[in-house]
Amino acid sequence: MISSLTENLKYPLLWIFNSLLITIGIFWLAADAIGGLVRKALTMKKHPEIDSRRKLAYPRPFFAITSVICVLVIFGMPNATAEDDHLVARKLQESGQILSFEKIADYARATKAGELLETELELKKGNYIYEVEILDSAGKVWELKLNAKTGELLQIEVDD
Repeated sequence: MISSLTENLKYPLLWIFNSLLITIGIFWLAADAIGGLVRKALTMKKHPEIDSRRKLAYPRPFFAITSVICVLVIFGMPNATAEDDHLVARKLQESGQILSFEKIADYARATKAGELLETELELKKGNYIYEVEILDSAGKVWELKLNAKTGELLQIEVDD
């Protein structure tokens, strides 16, 4: 029970963590910009002989910290892989929440004859849906959307 809970929470938690890091980085950049303006105003007030258009050099600690955070977010966070997707689909199939790929392929071929090109499992509005692409004998690619639990045809259209 706990392992399935952590599997379901794994990617939303990463998304939340990434969002927090990005938000912190944006606030740090804003604080650094405001701090630079305040330092410049104070310097101009203390030393009016300095030309106000002259750029004053100050250390930028917030910029360095923000850069490190952005690099960590972009390169350091694990991403979902195709292997993870297959494991999730297998768990869903074993628990009876979705039909097997073979059954869905049979339902799709019964609806539209042709060569199976691609199958994707997606979660939309709380329901699992298989999106199946089939190449017919005329060379058209058809996209079928099937209910993953029942195999019911939800939508069929020519794929552009």
